[in-house]
Amino acid sequence: MTQALKEEVALDVKKHLATIHGIFETVCRDQNVDKTKFTAKYKIVCEAALRTLRRVDFYNEYHNSDLSEVKEAAVLAFWILKLRPFSYKEIDNSTTEHINEYVAIYLMLHSIERSYEESGIKKKIQITIDGYRQLIYRLRNWDLSKESLMTIADLLFYYDGSKIDNLDTEESKFGRI
Repeated sequence: MTQALKEEVALDVKKHLATIHGIFETVCRDQNVDKTKFTAKYKIVCEAALRTLRRVDFYNEYHNSDLSEVKEAAVLAFWILKLRPFSYKEIDNSTTEHINEYVAIYLMLHSIERSYEESGIKKKIQITIDGYRQLIYRLRNWDLSKESLMTIADLLFYYDGSKIDNLDTEESKFGRI
């Protein structure tokens, strides 16, 4: 690997680290949780960023197109879920227990909202508390691939903007699930 390439990778990793740090702070603020109750394993966060960059390179090469910011965030969310870099010092509520899931969800939503802003789209994804609980359960307990998270992020991006509430209903406005 050339020095220029190493520097480019290091810069990309730093961008991901800054994004993850900002998302973590937002999760703690939004969920009213003291961020000092958590530990973040820096090497694992770096590994998540590196694995994401490898997947982006593979995707770009294999599919001969660039991976969108939304899909890249979904891949990063996958590695956050898989490697679990955030841990809690003590369990005091469900937010601390599921901090990696919250970070993964916020990563995807943040990238979607940035893409909306860049495209001039004025809409916001609204997820109810029950919707979050169900999504967290699935992210923690279901065996999801990078591709399935990219699909979920894409679906959220193209969602019509109504509230996401109960994911277990048999009927939706799109027909039977």
